[in-house]
Amino acid sequence: MKYFINEHCRGCGMCAKRCPRHAIHGAIGVRQQIRQEKCLHCGRCFRVCRFGAVEELPDGQPLPGEENCQDAPAPEDAEA
Repeated sequence: MKYFINEHCRGCGMCAKRCPRHAIHGAIGVRQQIRQEKCLHCGRCFRVCRFGAVEELPDGQPLPGEENCQDAPAPEDAEA
């Protein structure tokens, strides 16, 4: 299970404070981000968020914004 912080994030930082691996970062008042490579997938961020800003994504589902990455041409393949 992956976790993703959506547009409902208010930047309170509570999820970052509870993360045992310090995988969540961002300035207070700004939408936080999860560093997937550091995330333990423990769900603490999901459970502590009062705003519904942390979403659970099933294994294999791409993170929002990654859906079309495989279909996009590599920069060297794009026409000039």
